[in-house]
Amino acid sequence: MRKAARARSVRLTCSIRPTDFLLSDEAINGRALADIIIANPPYLKLNKSDERASAHAYAVYGQPNIYGLFLAACARLVDATGRYRFITPRSWLSGSYFAAVRRQMLHWLRFDALHVFESRKAHFSDDQILQEAVILWATARAEREPNLDILVSRSQGVADLGAATVTAVAFARLVGADNERMIALHGEQEDAFHRWSDTLATHGLRVSTGPVVAFRATDFIQSHVGKKTVPLLWMQHVRPMRMQWPIQKKREHIAAVEASAWMLVPNQPMVVLRRFSPKEAERRITAAPYSGALPGATIGLENHLNYIVRQGGTMTVDEAKGIAAFLSSELVDAHFRALAGSTQINATELRKLPLPPMRQLVEIGQRLLVHATLAQVDSLVEEVLLRDAPSEAKGV
Repeated sequence: MRKAARARSVRLTCSIRPTDFLLSDEAINGRALADIIIANPPYLKLNKSDERASAHAYAVYGQPNIYGLFLAACARLVDATGRYRFITPRSWLSGSYFAAVRRQMLHWLRFDALHVFESRKAHFSDDQILQEAVILWATARAEREPNLDILVSRSQGVADLGAATVTAVAFARLVGADNERMIALHGEQEDAFHRWSDTLATHGLRVSTGPVVAFRATDFIQSHVGKKTVPLLWMQHVRPMRMQWPIQKKREHIAAVEASAWMLVPNQPMVVLRRFSPKEAERRITAAPYSGALPGATIGLENHLNYIVRQGGTMTVDEAKGIAAFLSSELVDAHFRALAGSTQINATELRKLPLPPMRQLVEIGQRLLVHATLAQVDSLVEEVLLRDAPSEAKGV
């Protein structure tokens, strides 16, 4: 920079400070002083008791990530005509942990553009970094302009930046209006979820996490069937759109006795989902319908599973099949990929997910082929849901 400045007869004064930025007077006091901020902050989780998290408590909810504190702190430092440029993981776009960060950023900044690297490794090809990344361009703002558009571009990595597609997206479509302020990077087509107002709750359903925590249930978990055992389902038993038990995995049984009754659930139709899917998995959600066919009045669900049941009643098998197919579909996968780069879909996100009418979910379940492939699931879900969609959603 000094050499380039001298070549243009520009006097450059600069300083490099080997101190912790988040604990600096500028970051803590939040005085607007920068014409431009360019940053690639560190990525690491902090304990809530960390002094940096305490100093920026206004941007902390749950377990903070240090890069989120950089995003929030720097948003306050941009001068009235200043610019803001950050390259970070894309996980700040969604999720409750970053809600306070997003609120701070949107309070101080006008978002101008977002670039999305679709590949998890092509943007930092020289480093062993596996992150879906975004670049944010923003400007300090005084008032939010009406009908503001944000430019959204996409590339796999650096090599194809020149061929990146650029789309102008309305602010209201990109940024949620509720307190979470989630940012959804949907494709150019209208998101079908805007048409639906139902949720699990309005359909009389609830999602819960499997209550069997293995290390706390060692006295009850068994490797062999016994007179008082019932099946214990683990994450490995859940495949896309099908349950497989047993699989010759150790400890596939749990004692159904008085002391373990609190951690067992009624053996009835439900949708079972992996809480965590491998990064190489084809879909963000791995869900399977369960008909209640395994032996016993109750079953065990290990803590790495979520399950959906009818509140105060019993789900039908067709409901379970239809809901599992919908959640496993490319339509839902694209929706969640637009919301976050994370491979984890938690119960909170499932509770918020807009759902189509139950009659359509039941029809999907009734027409679903036994051992249907994901391609067959996608075709059926699209056919049933788009058949009753408004004509403009079909491109007519």
